[in-house]
Amino acid sequence: MKTRFFCLAACVVLFSLSIALRAQTSSQVQNALKNGNAEALVQSFADPIDLRLPNSDDTYDKSDAARYLQVFFLQNRPTAFSLKHEGTAPNGAKFIIGTLQTTSGSYRTSLVIRQNQIQELSIEK
Repeated sequence: MKTRFFCLAACVVLFSLSIALRAQTSSQVQNALKNGNAEALVQSFADPIDLRLPNSDDTYDKSDAARYLQVFFLQNRPTAFSLKHEGTAPNGAKFIIGTLQTTSGSYRTSLVIRQNQIQELSIEK
């Protein structure tokens, strides 16, 4: 009986930690976008990552993606990020869709996160 209770308690704790990590990743990503913090975003990048920016669209390793994103943020200084949709796909991937406001205009921004890593990032005019 004690073993069953212990197993059930361990499952509840692990499930709660999993939910907390997903929420933390989402809020960290949103803050990094809002602040134009490429370094913080890159920490959550998968390697490789599918990156789509106005002047580049390809699969890059983390270091190349970091450079492209840094250049984008330097040319288009973020002023705000507003979340439009957030959810989980049937395959378990988390998605975030929002609008990135910059000094040069608004960009539709979408991310796909699997296993707490950003697999895809798209920032489009």
